[in-house]
Amino acid sequence: GSLAISRKAQRGRQFKLAAAVLAGILLVVALPFITQTLELQMATARLDSNRAMSAEAHEDQAVVVDFENRWGPINDFPNQDVATAMFRLQEVLAGEQLSSLELSEGLIRIQGTSSDPQAILQRLEQDPMFTEVVFSRATSNTRYYIDLRLATVNFEAYMVRYFPDKT
Repeated sequence: GSLAISRKAQRGRQFKLAAAVLAGILLVVALPFITQTLELQMATARLDSNRAMSAEAHEDQAVVVDFENRWGPINDFPNQDVATAMFRLQEVLAGEQLSSLELSEGLIRIQGTSSDPQAILQRLEQDPMFTEVVFSRATSNTRYYIDLRLATVNFEAYMVRYFPDKT
C-alpha cells in the first residue's frame, strides 16, 4: 500500500505542477491583452480629461470663427485706395484730356482724347499700381478707351472666399 500511496502523492504533485505550469502559460499569454486593456482604459481617461480641459478653448474658437464669418466680409473688403489711384492717374495722364472715368471693384475704365493714346497705354502698363491695362474699344488716332485694374485689389478672390455661390 505505501507504494500506491507514494504514487498517488507523486501524481498529485505532478498534477499540481502541470496545473501551475498551465496557469503560468495562460498568464503569460493573457498578459499582453491585460496590459493593452489597462493602457486603453488609461488612454480613454486621458482623452476624456483632455476633452474636458479643451472644451473652453473650443468654445472660444467657435466664437472667433463666428466673428470672422460675420465680420470677415466687412473687414476684408478690398481697399481700392481711390485717392492714391486718382493722384497716380493724374500724374500719368498729365496734359491729356479725360472725358470719362469709372471705378468699380478695382476695375478702372477711362476714356478721353490724346495726340498719342498708345503712349498713355504704355505709361499705365509701366506703372506698378496698375495691371491688365488694355484698350477696351477700338481707338481712333486721338480718342482712347482704356480698361485697367488696380494691382492691389482682387475682388474675384474676395467674392470666392465670402460669397462662393455668387461667383
